[in-house]
Amino acid sequence: MSSTYLPLSLNLLPSTNSLDQAFSMLFEATGLSKNRGSRLSSQEIETRKLALRLIVCCLLKETKMVSERFCSRTIEPNSFTGIGFSRFVFDAVIQRLEQHQYVRFERGVKTPQQRFLSRVYIKLKLIKFFQKHGITKDNLKDNLKRYVPRDLVGKSFVEVRTGSYRPSFTGIKFKGKKVSNHRFREHKKFIEQMKRLEEINDFLFQFDLKLPDGGSFNGLRRIFANYIGEGYTFVEGGRLYGQYEGDYQRLSKKQRTQITINGQAVVEVDIHGSFLTIAHYLRGIAFPATNDLYCIEGVHRDIAKNWINLTLTDSKPRTKWPSDTKKGLLKDGHNLKPASHYAEPILKQYPFLASMDARKHNWGTLQYVESDIMLNAMEGLMSLGIPSYPVHDSLIVPRQRKQQCVDMLSECFQELTGIIPILK
Repeated sequence: MSSTYLPLSLNLLPSTNSLDQAFSMLFEATGLSKNRGSRLSSQEIETRKLALRLIVCCLLKETKMVSERFCSRTIEPNSFTGIGFSRFVFDAVIQRLEQHQYVRFERGVKTPQQRFLSRVYIKLKLIKFFQKHGITKDNLKDNLKRYVPRDLVGKSFVEVRTGSYRPSFTGIKFKGKKVSNHRFREHKKFIEQMKRLEEINDFLFQFDLKLPDGGSFNGLRRIFANYIGEGYTFVEGGRLYGQYEGDYQRLSKKQRTQITINGQAVVEVDIHGSFLTIAHYLRGIAFPATNDLYCIEGVHRDIAKNWINLTLTDSKPRTKWPSDTKKGLLKDGHNLKPASHYAEPILKQYPFLASMDARKHNWGTLQYVESDIMLNAMEGLMSLGIPSYPVHDSLIVPRQRKQQCVDMLSECFQELTGIIPILK
């Protein structure tokens, strides 16, 4: 039995003809080319071949070909987005492997008494099958390669969106619409950003980032905001996001501590009060000598943090709490007063928040400066051979590389803004 958590990451494929031929034989042996007696289409067959290789390659590597060890993974349908096959195909492949006694599958449980992800156990029959074809735990690594999802090949790593909007008759906020990249094919800034993101992605795909639920790295994209038409300058938004919803950025901060890079533990380095620090730079205001920007006399830190960031996002002092923010603060046990109540003590410490110019210092500008700093730091770390994965105002790096990440983030932040940031 597995004594440690082994994720079914679905990020490895055969790299040699010998292993690939073994998979072709396994595909036929399990009858995956047919579905209840009827022949599948050529596309369905290729998809099943891909799924078989991804599932079994990961299982062989993670279990080190030791019988009855298991790999774990969430099997929520959206967790398969971007991998190259669906949950339906996963079920079909697992079912055939189990029918032929190559694996044992145990569906995940989520109850108050017990909770674990779905598990795929490797059986001795599967191990002997690959040993018969010359694949052992000693040479397995030499027969595997990193998998880049097919729909990421040639995918645009830069997006531009129009501004979000809130129709008066609904009151519902709608996300901005994606603008066709065809409009920017000759735009110098767009071409430059595409090159930067392609280089970053190519570098990061060389590393094995594993998530606690079995997911893996699927690429980054940079999303610019508030497109206004001709003359757009790419200086709003620009945050780095995962290519798909089921990416590492969706995890909680606690869950992200369980990520590994090439099997090594990670650490997350945060820029404390990122937007507030950048706002000091944009307004040309001296940065305060403090270790906690959210320490306001008479205001709980959580409340101050939320009020300040909402004010920076709106470019004006917040007078009402958004329902989600209010719900979260009340859930955390705060004796919450109306947002307007906190304006006086917070503006006393940061008076410039009362006169933010939405045309110059809006959320899009703050995001752009922040994301440029993060991208510069990632490129600097890349030059040192260090992988880093962004979560807006923080970077995830191998734990033993923490100090180099701290130094690089501080250097890049100071170079752009002239301010030495507080890093945690």
